[in-house]
Amino acid sequence: LKTLDYVAPIVLTEGASNISGTKATLKGVIEFTCEKPILEQGFMVGTAKDNLQSYKVEGSDFTFNIENLDYKTTYYYRAYAKNDIGIGMGETKTFETCAAVSFNEIKVSSITATDAIVAAGISDNGGIKVDAQGLKYCIKGSDEITFVETESSATLAKLKHDTTYEVWGYAKTFEGEFESAHVEFSTMDGKVLITTSSP
Repeated sequence: LKTLDYVAPIVLTEGASNISGTKATLKGVIEFTCEKPILEQGFMVGTAKDNLQSYKVEGSDFTFNIENLDYKTTYYYRAYAKNDIGIGMGETKTFETCAAVSFNEIKVSSITATDAIVAAGISDNGGIKVDAQGLKYCIKGSDEITFVETESSATLAKLKHDTTYEVWGYAKTFEGEFESAHVEFSTMDGKVLITTSSP
């Protein structure tokens, strides 16, 4: 009779998928169990190859949806499985998360007592599909926010004279909503200057 040498599980690390700015799906395969029950399986993940954190995966599907990752960051990962002989490790692989959406600098021009032209837009979508984008604005300190959908610039009309406003860009994606820095501007006072000349 041939004697079976019992060893740790033989594990394969599959490529990452569904990669976004903060999430990714990891998959592993236990190629050989060595006829021993699998006591634990999961992934080692981290931003440094020699400092990985373990995440256990429950159930028969050797897949893990990892969340709360950092944007535009390289992650190292490897699948592992444990039996009562030892721990089998798959190959260490990498993936890079997408960048966050970034915006052009907001520029406000042609300010009058009731109108202003605001130029904005997205400079880099970070590899993420943008479903909606535009501008938000409000009177400084107010919670009443107005939305304007635009990919580049828009005229803000019917503003109050002699009032300070805040304006900023926004972009909606499946990752959530991104916003640019806020910019302040003040409308003109609306007074008409009348000059008279003495006879």
